[in-house]
Amino acid sequence: MKYCMHCGSKLPDGAKYCLECGQKIEWSKEQVEIERIRQEHETERDRGKQIMSVLTGQEDKYLKYANASTVVDVAEVRVGFDPDEISQILETFTEKLKGIVPDLKNVPTNFQFTSEERKVIKTTEKAVEQAEESSGTILRDPELYKKIGDADFLEGRPTEALRNFKKAFTIYRIKGDLVNVAWCNVKIGKVLRLWGNYGEAKEDYSKAKRLFKDIDDRRGQGACYLGLGSIEHHQGRYNKALEYYRRSLTIEEGLGNKESMSACYTNMGNTAMEKGDFELAFEHYQNSLSIDEELGNRKGMSICYSNMGLVLSEKGDYDNAMEYTRMSLKIAEASGDLIGVSNCYGNMGDIAYRMGDHEKALEYSRRSLAMDEELGNKKGMSSCYVNMGNVAGDRGDFDGALEYYRKSLEIDEELGDEKGMSACYKNMGVMYAMKKDRQMAQELWQKAVNLRKRMGLDTGELEELIDGRSLD
Repeated sequence: MKYCMHCGSKLPDGAKYCLECGQKIEWSKEQVEIERIRQEHETERDRGKQIMSVLTGQEDKYLKYANASTVVDVAEVRVGFDPDEISQILETFTEKLKGIVPDLKNVPTNFQFTSEERKVIKTTEKAVEQAEESSGTILRDPELYKKIGDADFLEGRPTEALRNFKKAFTIYRIKGDLVNVAWCNVKIGKVLRLWGNYGEAKEDYSKAKRLFKDIDDRRGQGACYLGLGSIEHHQGRYNKALEYYRRSLTIEEGLGNKESMSACYTNMGNTAMEKGDFELAFEHYQNSLSIDEELGNRKGMSICYSNMGLVLSEKGDYDNAMEYTRMSLKIAEASGDLIGVSNCYGNMGDIAYRMGDHEKALEYSRRSLAMDEELGNKKGMSSCYVNMGNVAGDRGDFDGALEYYRKSLEIDEELGDEKGMSACYKNMGVMYAMKKDRQMAQELWQKAVNLRKRMGLDTGELEELIDGRSLD
C-alpha cells in the first residue's frame, strides 16, 4: 500500500492520481526511499504475525514473547506514517508492555527483567522515540524507565541505570510531576555516589530533599538523609555521616520501612568500621542481615556478608573473613550483581594480602580492577591500585608501588576522598623512606597528617613516622 505525498491518503496499487486530492503521483528519490522503508516494515509486520500464529497454543511465556516480538515489528515507526497508524501502534505497544510488567506501580524494587524482556523493551523503545519525534508528544511511560533503571542498578549496570533514570526524570519534569522528579534525583544521586562523583551526587540529593520537604514527604526525606550520609562518610566526615544516618533511621522506623532501616544499619556499620569500633560495626551489620533475611533481599544479604568479612579481617580472623566474603560472592554471582562481584574480589585481594599470599592478592585485585574499569567504578579502581601497590612494596618494587599509589591518589583527588588521599600519602611516604629519601617521605606524611586533622581523625601513627619512631 502506497500513500499520497500531498495529502497522506492511501493509494491503490498502480494509481497515477490521488483519489482524495486529485494530485498527480510523482515520486522524488526521497519519497521512493520512504516507500521502500514502508514496504520493508509491512513485510516485517507480516513476519511477526506469522510468528504469533505458529506459537499460539505454546507455553504462556513463549506466547508472551511472541506477542511482544510482534509489537516490535509493528512498532518500527518510520518517516511518513500517518498519525492514526502511529496511535494504533503505540496503543498496542502499551498493552503488550503491560503483559510483560502487569502493574508497574507494584513492581518490587528487587524486580528483574529477563534478557528476552529487555530485548523487547529496548527495541520497542526506539520505535516509540521515533513516534514522539513525529508527533511532538511525550508518549513513553516514565514509570517503566524508573523500574528498568532499578533493575539495571540491582544487576550491576550503573551506566544503563543512570540513562534510564535520566529519561524518567526528563519526562516527569515535562509533565510537572515534582514528586517523581525528586525520586529520580535520588536515584541519579545513588548512581553518581557509587561512581564517586560526590559533588554531583550531593547536588541531586539536596535538590530532592528540598522538594520532599516542601511536600512533607517523610519517606523521600529519609532516602535523602541516607544518601547524603553516605557521601559524608566517603569523604571522611564520619560524625556528619552518623548524624544523617540517625535522621534517616528515625524516619524509616516511624514509617516501618524495613528495607531502608536495613540500609541505615549497614551504613552506620560502615562508619563504625572507619572509626575503629569493630564490635559496634559487626552489631550493625547483624541487624541489617536479620532484616534482609526476613525480606528475602539477596543483594542486601550479600552486602552484609561482605561487610562482616571486612570486620573479621580487621580483627585478624582471616579464614572466617574469607569465608564470609565467599558467601557474599556466591550470592552476587547468582543474582548477576556485577558491582557486588567486583567488590568481593577486591576484598578477597585485601584479605589474601594480609594473609601473605601475594599471588592470590594480585589475582583477585586484577579481576576486581578489570570489572571496575568496565563498570566505571572509580572508588573500586582506587582500592585495587592500593592493594596492588601494597604487594609491589612488599616485594621490594618500590617504584612500582609508587606508580600504583599515584594512580589511586589521582582518583581520590578527583573524587574528593580525603581519607583515601591521606592513605595514599602515607603509603607513598613509606615507599620513599624505603628508597632512603627521608625528606620526601616526611613531606608526604605531613600532607596525610593535615588531611586527617581536618577530618578529625587520629594522627598518632603518622606523627610517629615523621618523628622516626615507627616505620610499619
